[in-house]
Amino acid sequence: MHLGLDQIMEAYHASFHNRNIINRQAKISEQGLKFKVISLLYNLLLLVKVFIALFQKRLNSKERIFVSWSPLHSKLAKKIGEENVIEIKMGLHDDQTALYKSVSVVKAFQAARLVTTMNSKREITGFDNFFFAFAFGLESQMIFNLIRNSRNVLMAGQVDRFSILLSVLCRDMGKHFTFVQHGVNNQFDNLYKLRVDEIYYLFEISIPFFGCFVLEADKQIYKPIPQVKPNFEVCDTYENAIAFASQFMVEDLRILDVLIEHWKHGDILIYPHPTEKNLDYFRKYTAVSNVHITSKRIKNIKYIFSSGSTLGMEYDLIGVVPVFINLHKISSEIFLSQKYICFNDIDSFQEWFVSEAKK
Repeated sequence: MHLGLDQIMEAYHASFHNRNIINRQAKISEQGLKFKVISLLYNLLLLVKVFIALFQKRLNSKERIFVSWSPLHSKLAKKIGEENVIEIKMGLHDDQTALYKSVSVVKAFQAARLVTTMNSKREITGFDNFFFAFAFGLESQMIFNLIRNSRNVLMAGQVDRFSILLSVLCRDMGKHFTFVQHGVNNQFDNLYKLRVDEIYYLFEISIPFFGCFVLEADKQIYKPIPQVKPNFEVCDTYENAIAFASQFMVEDLRILDVLIEHWKHGDILIYPHPTEKNLDYFRKYTAVSNVHITSKRIKNIKYIFSSGSTLGMEYDLIGVVPVFINLHKISSEIFLSQKYICFNDIDSFQEWFVSEAKK
């Protein structure tokens, strides 16, 4: 079987269809010229990989492969016992450049030209341009070559381009496709849905909510991911501590403002998101003596607060109370399950927290 332009087109349009839906609900605006420049630079990186790959051997294929594009995904692979994990990264290491062996620049150009001339099939936003479509054409071929000789393909992802591309290719290539849950199941209407054969789930309450982005979710085989319960350790450095888990959204700092204003008799830990590199938003808070930025998850905290972090669900498994504030009005298993303490606005949360802080 050869990779067809129609498959690239389906995956590309589905990817940006989903992205548009999520961006509208999260109120993320177009990036315009900025994203075009980023896309162009990304093109150059991929073209360098394609060139270097001309002088390399193709990666050995495996019958069973876990495709990852995040360290978080790779950790999940280990939890379910998967050893052959291919993690796609930005770098130019040998294992990353060899992925682009036998990738055609001409086919990528053809795909990008088709995408940009068929405007009726997509919404045109600042996240959608010829340069990114060209990069998508290169990536599509890379993924196709990677899984060509595999019978079983696993991945962790929901609505992003690699998960959609893998779903399309595994469907058409007749491969067994496994989805591994990697976070909260946020609920959005009218998403392009993944075709999967089985699902590994993190939390039992998640099972009723996979239908948002998986076809025929009620007919799937569900398997629990082992070792979900975190092995966080007690730390004597902090006393009477609570924690704030960042969701990578600036508006969430309103939660942190409430915590710092009213929690005077204990420590406040700021947990940046694992993918969060710029911590400048949090620096000003550390001027307060009881506020600390740390990536170390500790067991002896009283509450963990967030706008919807999976970390809160993990802490619930060890008896720490998670509190969720739905600042972004997102429907998710957290707010729909009625299992957790939840608030729909910052004022009602603050009223509750002030009374808790006085206890």
